Amino acid sequence: SSDKPKVRVNFFVEYLDQKVSSASKNKTVLSFIPLTDSEQDDINNAEACNRLVKFRMKEIDIEALMREQDRKTFKYGHSFSRIFWDKYAGPVNPQYTKLSKKHGEIPTFDEEGKKVGKVKKRQAKLGDVCVEVVSTDCMFPERKKNKWNNVDFVDYVEFVNASELQAQLRGQGVSHRQR
Repeated sequence: SSDKPKVRVNFFVEYLDQKVSSASKNKTVLSFIPLTDSEQDDINNAEACNRLVKFRMKEIDIEALMREQDRKTFKYGHSFSRIFWDKYAGPVNPQYTKLSKKHGEIPTFDEEGKKVGKVKKRQAKLGDVCVEVVSTDCMFPERKKNKWNNVDFVDYVEFVNASELQAQLRGQGVSHRQR
């Protein structure tokens, strides 16, 4: 037996990076084609859809999402795009902006009409559709369905550190007895 420590190099990360970089050379392209070339409405609608989708793809940084999707797929064999509504994303509600400029802080009240806090800027967002790439260990298809074509819903489970969860719940005013 030797007293020298063994050194091991994880080449897996480098291998993944090489696979992802070679896969990301192919850009994501979407195009809407009019049903007929003779109708101007179809041509205009297709052009409008092209512009809207290209703007949204740029806004959500579709290329970064595709790289992350490739990375998780190469690592785990499968990955999922979780598309969901995030009420804390998107632009700030214009009414919140107007009222906060006029009155400063905007109070929140409980059911009895007592002031319990203030509206945070994060809570004043209008919400937006978000996309998140998740691995297979977070997604659970409907029970007793053996084929993807038969699955009606998929449960998403998020794993959170216990102390992080307690901090989040404390921020929402939930005591340990209510959990």
